[in-house]
Amino acid sequence: MTIYQTGSKQELHQVYVASLKEKIKSLEVQKAEIESQLQELHTKLNENENYVPEE
Repeated sequence: MTIYQTGSKQELHQVYVASLKEKIKSLEVQKAEIESQLQELHTKLNENENYVPEE
């Protein structure tokens, strides 16, 4: 991210803080999606780990 030096230090700081909050929010969404996928895969693994096919 590029912050252009056009505002006061206060304005630049506010833009920086807003960008950090947005990035955190984005990563939290990704984390939730990954945790959901992990839970699904663990469930599938538990269901299939001891599976013995019928002959």
